[in-house]
Formats: sequence, C-alpha cells, structure tokens
Amino acid sequence: MMPKNNKVAKNFILFVFSITFSAVFLYFSFRNVNLTDFIDSFSHADLYLIFLFVLIQFIMISLRAERWYQLINNYTHGRRTRFRIWTTALTGFAAIIVLPLRMGEFIRPLMLSSPQTASNRLKFSYFLSAIVLERLFDGLFVTLVLFTGMIFVKNPPPWLLYTGLLSLTFFVLLSSILFLTIKHRRLVKKFLKPYSFIPSYISENLFARISQILDNISEAFKLFLSGTKFYRFFAFSFLYWAINVLGIFILSKAWNLGTGVEISMIVMSLVVLGIFIPAAPGHIGNYHHFARLGFSLAVSAAVLDSKGMAAITALHGLQTLSYIIAGGAGVISGGLGRECD
Repeated sequence: MMPKNNKVAKNFILFVFSITFSAVFLYFSFRNVNLTDFIDSFSHADLYLIFLFVLIQFIMISLRAERWYQLINNYTHGRRTRFRIWTTALTGFAAIIVLPLRMGEFIRPLMLSSPQTASNRLKFSYFLSAIVLERLFDGLFVTLVLFTGMIFVKNPPPWLLYTGLLSLTFFVLLSSILFLTIKHRRLVKKFLKPYSFIPSYISENLFARISQILDNISEAFKLFLSGTKFYRFFAFSFLYWAINVLGIFILSKAWNLGTGVEISMIVMSLVVLGIFIPAAPGHIGNYHHFARLGFSLAVSAAVLDSKGMAAITALHGLQTLSYIIAGGAGVISGGLGRECD
C-alpha cells in the first residue's frame, strides 16, 4: 500500500499538472482577445435568449439524471428510489465540475452502493461499470454527431477530420478491448495470474481482487446491456445531446454570431471530447479552447476575439452555474448521504 505522504504528493503533482493544462488552454483561447469589445458585447447580448438558454440547461440536467436512473434501475430493483438516484446524480454531476481530474465521477457509485457489511450488497463496481458504459456511449455518440456536423460544413479543415477519426478510433478500440476482456475474462485472469506471467512480487490477494473486479464488471455490463430499459437510456441520451446542441445554438444567437446548427453540433462534440482531458475544476481552459476551435469554422478571428469569446465564456459560466445550482439542490435533498443496505 502506498504511504499516505506519497499519495498526497502524487495527488498534488496531478493537481498541478491539471492546472498547467488549463493555463495553457486559457492562454491560447484568450491571448488575442480585445478586452474592451469583449466586455462591451455583454451589454448587447439578448437577455431573453440567455434566459431561454439557462432554462434549457436545467431541462438538459434533468434528462441526464433520468437517463442515469434508466440505466441503473434494472440493477437496483427498487432498492434505490428515483428520487434517491436523482439526488445523487445531481450531486455527482456538480462534483465532476467542482473536483479536479474528474474525481467527481466516483460520487454516484459511492453514494448509491451498499456498505461492505450489508447483505445482498449493491456493489460499487456495478455502479462504476455503469459510468464506464455511459462514458463509452457518450464518446461514440458525440463522435458521430461531430461527423454529422462536418457533412454540412463547406471544406472542413483537415484537423477536424483527423480529430473525428482519432476520437472514433480511440472509443472503438477502447470499447473493443473492454468487451473482449469481459467476454474472455477467464483467459485474461489466467494471463494475469501471479507467478505465471507478472512478477512474483504481485500478491495472490491482488490477483483475487483483479479477478473479482473483472467478474463484477462482466456481470454489470451484461445486466445493463440486456436490461429491458436500455432503449430508454438511448432515447434519453439522444434527447440530452439534442437539447445540448439547441442550447449552444440559442446562446450563439444571443451574441449574434451568425452560426448554424451544424456549428453548434461541432462545438458541442469538440467540447465534450476536450473535457475528457483532465484539467482544473470546472474544465476551465480546455472547455474554452475546444469551443473556440468549433466556432472558428464559421466565425472570423476578429469576431471570435471579441463577442465570440464572450459567448463562449457565458456558455461555460452559465452551464457550470446551472450544474452547481442543481448539485446544491441534490446535496440539500440528501445526495451526499450513504446507504445503509
């Protein structure tokens, strides 16, 4: 087991690394911004469209919470109510933003799983597997959205195509490795068995733990994928991402950027792929940089360095604030309470 001081040092290094990433992204996003025009553009933005955008954010968050319920309800079998799953979901979504390095992803499994002493436990690894499945699905889905948006862009730059191909390759490869590992987990466990391949200093206890994790993930994936409500998860995912695109489109109209739905699709996809990169709390920096890349396909550099970056700042700020408010409601409603059974 790693000493406590080493863990603290490791976490500190990772945190500094994430802050550095964010600082670099922020620099490239704002280095040429005309500060006067940037500030002035806020006074000319359409307040009614901004209000509509905020309303859409809460609808979007609700859809995301409901699809999480649809995904795991087949496993919980009523032992976790819809209200309970929603409150932990809202809390967890906010934690992903507030905590660095996406550590907030562990909040939902931690709050919904049963304690070690409980009989017939709802396992942490099952809920974590649901998040892995959720992330793989989202990665593949937004990549397809990116390619769909590209169809309607005249002469898309090579970097956009390469980004889409790289993302598609990554998520298809990751999904394939995961599913093959699950399907042939006996071979994998034999391959990893201590003293047969890996160094002898790996203990039998660790191997037993790895074996248990593989079994739990395999069982969880089979349960989630074969559940009668998985099609509902797909439907809520489609609605969630469609509403996300609509929100970006409306906010771009609030700043009169003159961009179409296809640009909103590309901006959303690039931002989602960009925030997979571990960075500072709130995805500060990488969010702005990848949103800027998307809007640069249809907005001139001069506009982008004034009201364009103002719109991106508002997009990030209002989305973040919406998630924090929803997370606060989740916490007040008991979203951080541990389960007893």
